[in-house]
Amino acid sequence: MRFVLLFVSAVALWECGKQCTLILCRETLTLEVRTTDGGVPERLRGQITVEGDVLSFACPPEGVGSGDYDCSPGTVVVDLNLVGVRGMTYVGDPLPASLPLTIEVPDAGLSWSGTLTPAYTTFEANGPGCGECSRGTERVTLEAR
Repeated sequence: MRFVLLFVSAVALWECGKQCTLILCRETLTLEVRTTDGGVPERLRGQITVEGDVLSFACPPEGVGSGDYDCSPGTVVVDLNLVGVRGMTYVGDPLPASLPLTIEVPDAGLSWSGTLTPAYTTFEANGPGCGECSRGTERVTLEAR
C-alpha cells in the first residue's frame, strides 16, 4: 500500500517532463532594522500595511505570535501572503509595490516612519517551471524622536 501511494504521488508531481515539489511558497519581506550607530535593537514594535490590511508586530513577540511574521534581534520577516488573509497563499499574484511602515524602539527613543518600495527577487521553490515565489529585503535605520 505504501509503495502504491508513493508511486501515485510521484506520478502526480511529474508533469510534462518537470518534477515539482510541494514546498509552501512564502512570499516575504525581510526588514533589517538598525540603530543610528549601526547597532541591532533587541526589542522593537511596529506596523506595516499590506493592501489595506494592517499587521502590528512586536519583537520579541508579546504573547502568542500570529504567524504573519517572525522575529530575531534586528530582523522582522513578514509573510506577505498571510497579512489579512489568514492561511491562504496567492502564489504568482503581484506583490505590493509600496508598503507603509512604522517602527519604534520605545526604550531607546528611536523610530522610523515612511513608505517602502521593495525590489523583489523571484525564485522557484518547487523546481524549474513549477511557479515562482518572491521575496524582498529592506534596511531601515531608526532615528531619534
